[in-house]
Amino acid sequence: MQINIKMTQYQITPQVREYLDKRLAAIEKFLDESDGVAICDVELEHAHAQQHGRVYRAEINLNVHGEFFRVEDWGESMNAAIDAVHDEILRRLRKGKTRHQNIVRRGGAMLKRMMRGE
Repeated sequence: MQINIKMTQYQITPQVREYLDKRLAAIEKFLDESDGVAICDVELEHAHAQQHGRVYRAEINLNVHGEFFRVEDWGESMNAAIDAVHDEILRRLRKGKTRHQNIVRRGGAMLKRMMRGE
């Protein structure tokens, strides 16, 4: 998986970088290598206009074999924002994988009925 990281008004620390790499590795495990090259664009931002509250933003744009997934969320810390987008992107990937499996199963069942002559 090719990873591009962009930071807006934010300087990444080694701890946050390690945490982000760990979360992206979990996403990479979920992808099939047969899908080809996956491109993951990550943007991390700190909103300087706000002083407290949900001021950190994380965004992931994932392009996998022609499918595009975009997730954005705000958090009170950068780790919280990364967790939120990680969970949402995995949810969307699972949903797409389940949908693909269902289509394949229905197609196989239809072929089986046709071969039986039903």
